Amino acid sequence: MITFIKKNVFFAIIMLGMLVSTSVSAQSKYYYGNITHDVKDVEQYGNIVNVEISFTLTDFKVKTLKSIDFTPVLSDGVNSIPLPAISFKGMNNYITYGRTLDLLTKKGIVEYNKKHPKYMVIDQSKATSGEIIYKFSLPFESWIKRAHVDVLKDLNCCGEERLLERSQIVEKVNLEEEIALYKPSVFVEYIEPKVEKVKKRSASIESLIEFKVGGWVLDPKFRNNKSKLDKLNNQINEIRRDRYTTIKGVSIAGYASPEGNSKKNVALSLSRTRSILSYIKKKVPIKTKLFKVNNVGEAWSDLREIIYNSTYDFRIDLLRIIDNEPNFAVRNREIARLNGGTSYRFLLDSVYPKLRKVVIDISFEVVPLDVDVAREVIKTRPMNLSLNEMYQVANSYGAGTNEFNEVFLIAQRIFPEDPIARINAASVRLLRGDLSVAEDYIYGIIPTEEHAEYYNVNGIIAMLNGLYTEAEGYFNTAKAMGLESADKNLAELYKIYRTVDEQELQRQRFAETQINPSSTKSLK
Repeated sequence: MITFIKKNVFFAIIMLGMLVSTSVSAQSKYYYGNITHDVKDVEQYGNIVNVEISFTLTDFKVKTLKSIDFTPVLSDGVNSIPLPAISFKGMNNYITYGRTLDLLTKKGIVEYNKKHPKYMVIDQSKATSGEIIYKFSLPFESWIKRAHVDVLKDLNCCGEERLLERSQIVEKVNLEEEIALYKPSVFVEYIEPKVEKVKKRSASIESLIEFKVGGWVLDPKFRNNKSKLDKLNNQINEIRRDRYTTIKGVSIAGYASPEGNSKKNVALSLSRTRSILSYIKKKVPIKTKLFKVNNVGEAWSDLREIIYNSTYDFRIDLLRIIDNEPNFAVRNREIARLNGGTSYRFLLDSVYPKLRKVVIDISFEVVPLDVDVAREVIKTRPMNLSLNEMYQVANSYGAGTNEFNEVFLIAQRIFPEDPIARINAASVRLLRGDLSVAEDYIYGIIPTEEHAEYYNVNGIIAMLNGLYTEAEGYFNTAKAMGLESADKNLAELYKIYRTVDEQELQRQRFAETQINPSSTKSLK
């Protein structure tokens, strides 16, 4: 993202007639002639505030033992910052000041100047006329927008007698409106997916049906089998009873844990799977020819996945055995000996039971749904809708409504790998300001065909990330493909370009006018 230095300029509203003069009594006691002061400018450039004050001297001379300090102060009534003072000294007072510094070490002088900061110290033992320009820079703070400028006049004699006078020379500080980077509006359009002629769907149901050790006969009363079997049957029946679906096949796969003899495990797993199939046939009225038994055998891949994602202290050693020993019998023996058998006993008790599972995959087809029906089905079984049907449902709510946007997000959840679903969902996220989520949707998409909306979304993402040249390229591509929103986004991008140019001009002015805090102006 491109970063530019921002500068705000504000000018002091100088109170008419506020050229401050000292009283006659103070004049006769401390100095001859006259001195007035006037704020010229108070300007903010980015993080810097520049203060410029003019001191006008008319036959001005300070009496020999006296000293007069003028300290500008920025204040909003709560916060205040005193700036370094400009000090006018009579002859003896100036000599005393110089001797004080002469007696100090370099470190001592630094500490003294920190305690008594001075912008300029002037020997004013002779009557002088002219102008001194006081310029000082300090860090900008937000409260300075409300500040006024005072000048504190400190009249003293040899550090003993002091007379303080405060004069407000700026009643109010006006802040010019900051030139901020233009925040663009974004415009999107949505891709209408193709009609899905035959809606083929599938559902996977996993259950841990338990058997007695070495047994294969299903006992619904054994342990928690009844509730598991009831849940399994209900899930199958939910699909079967759906009036918009037709079941085309039911595949039952049995898995075995890998302890013991591998061949016996495979045979036992097959028998248990057939036992479960026999039970389901009695409970669910589905044609026998639609059922299929698929015996997977020992669930080594599932075991590896569980161990890989675990934090078990034997994790690395067990993965090494699984990955490097192809012989199942030898592999089992090495696992049984791991850590003196303690790891194996843990596996038998806590991990292997999770591997003895049955997975039922149901394939089915869904009839085409009109919009009114689809609006209801999407609330309960959104997977039964095609992307095109979801698109029609979204448009039935009206573009920009919450329901409209939510349908496209549902489509992405149901079809997470589909490019069109991801592009449309990214458009919704961009309108909601969810830039990072939109980027996740778009990342890695390889469109199977050209879509102007794809380039438009990428252009918006690039624009919001400050990649303006890249964004312009995307928008121009989408515009050439006839997408109206891309032309609107280009107009927004050009507004950003204009503010970038304005900010650059401010940055240049800042570079030209920045005041060195240590600079001073002497008498003319």
